[in-house]
Amino acid sequence: MSMTKVTSGIIDTVDASKITGTMPAIDGSALTGIGGGGKVLQVVSNHLSTQAGSNVVSTWHATGLEANITLSSTSSKVFILYTMPIHHSQPAKRTVSTVFRGAVGTTNLSPNANMGLGMTASDNTGGGLTVVETGCVMDSNPNSTSQLLYTVGWKILDSGLTAYPMINNSNSSIILMEIAE
Repeated sequence: MSMTKVTSGIIDTVDASKITGTMPAIDGSALTGIGGGGKVLQVVSNHLSTQAGSNVVSTWHATGLEANITLSSTSSKVFILYTMPIHHSQPAKRTVSTVFRGAVGTTNLSPNANMGLGMTASDNTGGGLTVVETGCVMDSNPNSTSQLLYTVGWKILDSGLTAYPMINNSNSSIILMEIAE
């Protein structure tokens, strides 16, 4: 059987069953057309189903919903998603939620605090309703390879409201994704 050395960089097709031996590493961006950054390096999630509650207005409250992640590079970013059911005791009253790097009250990743906004309308009995607050935010500059804590916090915007995150021990979740720069 004669062999021809391929000197051109152009090969139309190669039968995969004919490829043997150790293959060289390739850059995936050549396959996807996506350059260096934006790759998900790791995903961490946590769930909580412990009811909390308060009627204190304009104060950030801890939900207990949090997760830790240790980044592989100081240039990485963290994309955070969360979902949390919250019961409002009265209609037409509002709560907001956000994510903090660290404990509640430290670095608010959504300083305008309207990431998750819950507002209920009246039901037929005039009582409160349960809404699901969700949010997503990018921590663009954690600049750390130490363990980082991300915490979901919430607060009541309107007086006279009592609110209950994770009402009746319903499930909430937070997902952290390390994104390569």
